[in-house]
Amino acid sequence: MKMTAEQFNERLAHIVKCWVEFGYEVETWEEFLAAELKGMELQAELTAEVEQRLQYALNSLKTLKLIGGE
Repeated sequence: MKMTAEQFNERLAHIVKCWVEFGYEVETWEEFLAAELKGMELQAELTAEVEQRLQYALNSLKTLKLIGGE
């Protein structure tokens, strides 16, 4: 996803605000960015898991339709 510099700055400001609200403290930007990256990786993993569960549910529904004769 491409962002303009303004969008990037807004996103970064939002992230920093959230961190402050939750009481997180980091010593360096490297720590901050590493933690943010870890959060993004976790979000990607959760998204993949949800997609997998949805596919399973859709396949189950298709199977039930076949068994039910509809």
